[in-house]
Amino acid sequence: MIGYGRLMLSEMMVAGFACRELRMTDHFAGAGKIGRNLDRFAITPLKVVGRRVDVAHAVDPGSAIYFPLLRAGRTSVTVHDMIPYLAAAGRLDGFRPSRLGKELMRTLVARFRQSDGVVAASQNTRRDLIELADVDPDKIHVIPNAMFHDLRRASRSEITAYLARSRLPQDRPLILNIGRNFYKNREGVVEIFGRLRNLGSPAHLVFVSSPDATVTEAIARMGVSDHVSFLDQVAAGDMSALYSAASALLFPSLYEGFGYPVLEAQACGTPVVCSNAGSLAEVAGEAAAVFDVADADGMAEALARILHDSAFAGQLVEAGHRNLPKYSVAQWRASYADYFAKMQRL
Repeated sequence: MIGYGRLMLSEMMVAGFACRELRMTDHFAGAGKIGRNLDRFAITPLKVVGRRVDVAHAVDPGSAIYFPLLRAGRTSVTVHDMIPYLAAAGRLDGFRPSRLGKELMRTLVARFRQSDGVVAASQNTRRDLIELADVDPDKIHVIPNAMFHDLRRASRSEITAYLARSRLPQDRPLILNIGRNFYKNREGVVEIFGRLRNLGSPAHLVFVSSPDATVTEAIARMGVSDHVSFLDQVAAGDMSALYSAASALLFPSLYEGFGYPVLEAQACGTPVVCSNAGSLAEVAGEAAAVFDVADADGMAEALARILHDSAFAGQLVEAGHRNLPKYSVAQWRASYADYFAKMQRL
């Protein structure tokens, strides 16, 4: 989120706005959760109290807790997703907020409602803000995130070199999955992959994450232990080669507020198979094979078709190239510049 905030700061300065950054302190960063809470609830308030600004904009929605401490003409916040609120409402398994977390969420919902403007990263997040936080629809402006990452189709030599360094197979199609959060549905990824293998595919599954007990058990249950690799970390400079090496991105998340891996795969010319959960269908557009999250057979069959039908795979790749311009940095900058100009005129 810090990187996103700094990019917004620099791009809004390019657009002609006078901006400054107020960040949460990190004096106790090495002291675990207690230290983070000291910084968040004790030290940072002393840093921001009484600051005079025309428009206070929280890039991280959690920073909206500081709005009452500022002498701000107007307040505004970007909300990327409502995942904690969905989990608290029992609509997403795998996460339950603590008592302090629930109190913080109630405070933030009040800040969202009181803000002069709220930016949602997708139409789906806009709907969630209305339903879960009762935010006035007229206050919500949808500005999709931009494809900030400089990814491209890697050359054959770059792909070969990367696969050799990473000890990934070069003689089998690779199915890629990105992410480790609880809503990424990694157990579902294994099930879909197992069904793909049962269709006779020699594919190999690559997770960009580390295994946990649930995923390990799913791999054993599906009998695919010899056909799965985990990459705990991938350097930014290697992401183009990894995406380009994959025959498809498999992304059957239980929820996404946006879904960057879909755009990243499209930028590298890699076909996408994903669920329709959250904002995924919205972001992918017509440039992915999209299924209900429970349709494991449908996603396995789509992967098999990508591997065996080059025309179908090519159609997804070309549609991905057409989809990407909607998420350009220039478009994102112009949309935010227009939004902040409106905030200043309120």
